[in-house]
Amino acid sequence: MILAALTAGPPSWAGHLSSLELLGVTANGSQWQIGMRLSIGAGETGAQKGGDASTRSFAIAAWGSSSIDIIAFTPDVVAGATTGAVNTGVDVGSDFNIVALAYDPVFSPLAASTATLAYLEDDLAPLPLACVFDTGTCGNVHQEVFDIYITYSELPIGLRAFGIEGNGDPLAGVTTYSDMAIDLRSFVPVDEPSPLAILLLAIGVLWGATRVARRAPDQHQGRPAARDGTVAEPAGLAQRARA
Repeated sequence: MILAALTAGPPSWAGHLSSLELLGVTANGSQWQIGMRLSIGAGETGAQKGGDASTRSFAIAAWGSSSIDIIAFTPDVVAGATTGAVNTGVDVGSDFNIVALAYDPVFSPLAASTATLAYLEDDLAPLPLACVFDTGTCGNVHQEVFDIYITYSELPIGLRAFGIEGNGDPLAGVTTYSDMAIDLRSFVPVDEPSPLAILLLAIGVLWGATRVARRAPDQHQGRPAARDGTVAEPAGLAQRARA
């Protein structure tokens, strides 16, 4: 027990308060608005930290076809509640970091391109968006929470946040964590039928059923009726029955 205590390293606070969550998917014609909540661990309370490292510039990449594009986004800027640092949103296509955005273990094999929204820090800002190195500067352990809405030209198959707890490096921090990704492959567009389409379908089913009923052969067709209303069997069948 003593040896284990001596050899154990410092606790890792990576990702325990950071996540990317889906708020909603809204279709508007051929465009799709994706609402998401980005939570970033921040602050320090005693030996506990809100994250493994500070968060500076970060990005949200969306995977789709070669023509996927960002139509609009909100908010224009995000600000750290404790540090006061302001990051400005910029549509950077797929150029924020070509190495970081070139591959994703889930989405890249299924998509042709990415559309990327980056929130870039001011190079002259004295503090990062969310920091974890000092209680007086960064506050007690908490989450910096941002609700972000991005409208795309098509429905992406997935999203990933880059650079959270990465101290400015989009490949560092918790970028590869599953909590930093949103899988949208289950959101298959389904067009609801109009009332007219439902009515026409019902008429078609009824008309088809009527035709089948009219064309169904009568099991007594061709058999003469006796005076008492019964159906007489053909002579051959009657003779074979008596034999």
